[in-house]
Amino acid sequence: FWRQKPGDETDAAPIHGNTRITALWITVTSVIVLALAVYGTVELIAPAGAGAGQGPQPIFQRGMPPATSDTSWAPGTNNILQVQVIGQQWAWTFRYPQFGGFETTDLLIPLNTPVRFNVTSLDVIHSFWAYQLGVKADANPGVNNVTFTVPKQAGQFVVRCAELCGIWHGAMYDYGKVVPVAAFMTWAHATEIQLAALTKILPPYALTYDPTVIANVGKVNEELGLTSAGGGYYNPADPEQP
Repeated sequence: FWRQKPGDETDAAPIHGNTRITALWITVTSVIVLALAVYGTVELIAPAGAGAGQGPQPIFQRGMPPATSDTSWAPGTNNILQVQVIGQQWAWTFRYPQFGGFETTDLLIPLNTPVRFNVTSLDVIHSFWAYQLGVKADANPGVNNVTFTVPKQAGQFVVRCAELCGIWHGAMYDYGKVVPVAAFMTWAHATEIQLAALTKILPPYALTYDPTVIANVGKVNEELGLTSAGGGYYNPADPEQP
């Protein structure tokens, strides 16, 4: 019905826009977009902003005190509990600098406590992803990336690598646990004593490490239950060794 009839080469009737509607539409949508842009920018830049950022100076999570250089921590203090996350092919280990700097394959954090994760790598790029805690930070060799959390519920959570990091990337996952503060303190002090001999041969606690100058990395990994290959990790249960 609406097709051009044969031989009809005339123009159709002109269509006129509505200036008021056009101006109103542009004005309203511009105000909405600009307001959201301003709101998002302020929330990210403000001292009590979005949190869970990455980098050496991330944006702090709302309501969380900023990290300090104080290496002590006790329940009820304003200091943040620090946990270093170290990625390597293909496992995670965790250091607790406020408890003597011991390193373990176990990840325990206390309930309702601000936690600062310092995330780094010994070899390739990994990504520390504890999605039930709402945290994710790339683990880059020679770089310290920081992310924060305050666990609100006790129980187990999953830790995965979210960056393709080699042949056994899919098997690079672990489990952490959120426990009451008293249970965490008992575990931390007991583990500090249990791993005291191993801690002595670890490199001094630092935000990053150069695996080529860590003299006992193989022994450390074996003591932690990891089989070592030049600082790397190969699960003995895997059917094929690279």
